Amino acid sequence: MKIKTGGNGVVEPWDVTYLQNLAEQSEQLKQADEGGWKGNVGEALERLQEWTHDFLGMKLEESQWETGEGWVGGASKYSLKESDGSLVGVIYFDLGSRQDKYNHSAHFTIQGGCEEWSSDYTSVTGRSVPRVCVVMNLEGTLTVGSLETLFHEYGHALHSVMSKTRYQHLSGTRGPVDFVEVVSHVVEKYAGRGEGRWNGIERYNQCMYAEFDRRIFGSETEGIGGIEVFRGLNEEFGVPYMEGTHWFTSFGHLSSYGGVYYSYLWAQEVAREIHEDLKGEGREGRAEKFRRLVEPGGSVEPMKIVENVLGREWGGVESAGE
Repeated sequence: MKIKTGGNGVVEPWDVTYLQNLAEQSEQLKQADEGGWKGNVGEALERLQEWTHDFLGMKLEESQWETGEGWVGGASKYSLKESDGSLVGVIYFDLGSRQDKYNHSAHFTIQGGCEEWSSDYTSVTGRSVPRVCVVMNLEGTLTVGSLETLFHEYGHALHSVMSKTRYQHLSGTRGPVDFVEVVSHVVEKYAGRGEGRWNGIERYNQCMYAEFDRRIFGSETEGIGGIEVFRGLNEEFGVPYMEGTHWFTSFGHLSSYGGVYYSYLWAQEVAREIHEDLKGEGREGRAEKFRRLVEPGGSVEPMKIVENVLGREWGGVESAGE
């Protein structure tokens, strides 16, 4: 692959991610040419609408902007509704690429859902309408990789707008970091990408990043610099380290996760098991279990949520796949 791109055939540490991305893009384009999914942003949103109806029995409908509500041309507003037409929440999609825009894929909560109370705080009068935004940078013809990312961020959005918590600061993804990625990983599996040949490399890298995160936020490396810790970890994992580089300084999750980056891998395993469980359900059963997954938000201990969805005790990551 490196020779094909004009290189000398020696794979250096900084080549791995670049070459992996090239290979994955090539595979996805080949799959698209052979009948796999490809389309534009509008067609990707149609896939979300179809999945929402088929999987949840709900409606994701494009809606009109209110005066002063929009912030940029090209963004779109959708309303998530129950089958009877009642409004559940509002999801904004800002998916196009433009100069100086936030350059990652993300979900942002604008207004969390919660109970609304009377002015004298003696009775509940209703619920606030949650509002969230999905941000990506998409352009041209999309393949299933981009679709999977969109489904992933949509999973976060559903988690936020479908939660039924009393307080807004416990709604949706406002809970333990360990659990934040579970719902999104469940939903992304319905994009149809499947397991790729490079998943093993990616999983191995994630394990190393998680261990680095654990060590630098733990007491065992107190007084040891990040470079020494990262160099030593590369040696343990058999990954070449290039002296004079500081890759970890660009790893933003070190600040957002701070000692619990392992939870991303944990969430993938929990999501895999939930996804397998949902395969045996019809739409009504799937929708009911999905609601059990998202409605508690951060108001219930994560393992209790998982076991309530599965209907049994969960044995942990060690038992996954048994």
